[in-house]
Amino acid sequence: MTVDEDAGLTSRPAEDASGGTLARTLRALRGPEKLPGPDSQPEPKDAAEWLRDHGVTVAALTMIAIELVWMAVLLSRSYFLQDDYRFFDRAVTQGFNWSYLMWVEAGHLLPFGTALAWVLARIALYNWPLACLSILALLAATCLALLRTLRTLFGNRPAILIPLTLFVFSPLSLAAVSWWVVAVELLPLELAIFMAVNAHVRYLRGGRFRSALAAAGWLLFGLAAADKAAVIPLLLFALTSAFFAEGRWAIAAVRAGRRYWRAWLLYGALLAGYYVIFVIQLRGSNVQPSAPGTASSASLASTLVGTTLVPGLLGGPWRWLYFGYVTANPPAALQQLSWAVAVLVSEPAAVAWSSRAGSGARRRPASHRQPIVPSRERRPPRPDAGCGRSGSWGACRACAGSGLPPAPRRGSARGRSHARPRARASW
Repeated sequence: MTVDEDAGLTSRPAEDASGGTLARTLRALRGPEKLPGPDSQPEPKDAAEWLRDHGVTVAALTMIAIELVWMAVLLSRSYFLQDDYRFFDRAVTQGFNWSYLMWVEAGHLLPFGTALAWVLARIALYNWPLACLSILALLAATCLALLRTLRTLFGNRPAILIPLTLFVFSPLSLAAVSWWVVAVELLPLELAIFMAVNAHVRYLRGGRFRSALAAAGWLLFGLAAADKAAVIPLLLFALTSAFFAEGRWAIAAVRAGRRYWRAWLLYGALLAGYYVIFVIQLRGSNVQPSAPGTASSASLASTLVGTTLVPGLLGGPWRWLYFGYVTANPPAALQQLSWAVAVLVSEPAAVAWSSRAGSGARRRPASHRQPIVPSRERRPPRPDAGCGRSGSWGACRACAGSGLPPAPRRGSARGRSHARPRARASW
């Protein structure tokens, strides 16, 4: 700026004045600029860009659709079996009341299956396409629940497609899904497990008790589908103590029990009520439970692990046996080969995990361990207790999580590089 001492006015240099005049002239020729308003729409994305943004979701939904088509073809070659007729016969002869729903079948309380059988019998008795439609609907809901849970736990990343693929295309589910009474017991149970985990993790992260209520609702749904759902609270507690509480597992379990006691009280109340109803109804059942013997327990464990689980994890069972219903019957050579592969894979992994856990425990104290999935209830350390490596709070947390010894800040003693943790009760 230049100052005219005689006039006492300010004026721009000549080149600035000419430049400003030219700019105003160009703006006048272009017309008024259109500012983005509230009704303005963003530019549409092309197909490739949209697919990059939603590729994981598209791939997951495609796999689920393929499984539904695959199961539909399988179900078209099946029909009602054994217990299916008993369920539908009771649905025709009895009304929809408490006595009907709380019927104990061979030691199992299955009110969801009996209610669904009553509805299907009223619509069309022994209509296999209608029964297949109910199975496919439950299967689709279960797969979508698993996808939602994986996204809640790990985010919408491509790695979640690995467990989803194993679940969707595992041959182990073929025998169960093709039998109606087993499908309406197993699929709702899996649906309840996935959704209960999803709601419980949201409760742990957000601290909203309505998420715990949602988890309790899914627990109640699982108990209505199968009595095996009684283990869902144990799964939730194991997940909480392993990933949402710091310290060794025994101490983390105590802290998880104290920190989230309202959720455990809610789940426990539901289990207690279910146990009372089950015991009362079991007294009127024609089949009473008895303690299993050693031979039967060993046979069950051998069949569950050696014949079904281990070969199934490697793509088995490769052969099925049918005598009224379908069971896994892998060839002896492939079954033994799957055992050998399981030993070769699990032994080095167990040694590496134990050595890493031991070295990590020696490097860092329990007070500096962070939960894998943080929750809102954990308060972060003070920003002034930062790490001397970069003088930032984030670097301090990174050092605490990696087990590296903290570096002293400039101008401070070595022992004061981190804030002293508060005294905690230890066992």
